[in-house]
Amino acid sequence: MKTAILKISVFLLLFSLMGAGCEKDEEPEIKELNYLKVAGLSLQGDTCFIKKGETKDFNLEINSQEEFEEYFDCKIDFSPQIDFSQYTLLAGSRIVNCIYPSLVLQKILFDDESKTVQFKAQFEYDSGCYPSFGVIYFHALIPKLDNNYKVSFNVDIITDEK
Repeated sequence: MKTAILKISVFLLLFSLMGAGCEKDEEPEIKELNYLKVAGLSLQGDTCFIKKGETKDFNLEINSQEEFEEYFDCKIDFSPQIDFSQYTLLAGSRIVNCIYPSLVLQKILFDDESKTVQFKAQFEYDSGCYPSFGVIYFHALIPKLDNNYKVSFNVDIITDEK
């Protein structure tokens, strides 16, 4: 009888240990971060545009007025008012082969545990693709990031071309 109780006890102990080892790790808590738009920074770059943005795609994390002036060229009568002590500007450009896309989705995903921020944007063409080369711009003003955060950009441009 003692042997049977001992065997059952060992079995239950092993079974409980196996169950504990199979527990899933908790998924990181990814939050959607609220963001602001900067008045005057538009999709077509009407008032400001990224310097050399017509020649390649850009992803920028801007934390100071000096960085802003290094990467952006603005019309003489326009200067965006950004408090870089409070905010980080995420911005970028993409070269497109169809003109006039619409921004249909923009999210900023934030994971404090892994110290990552992801800028997600999706552009679509409402009325089809009008072949031509152009540049689109995108941006979001978010609460100031510490230097230890890694920022990534996921920008999709969807066309109906087949």
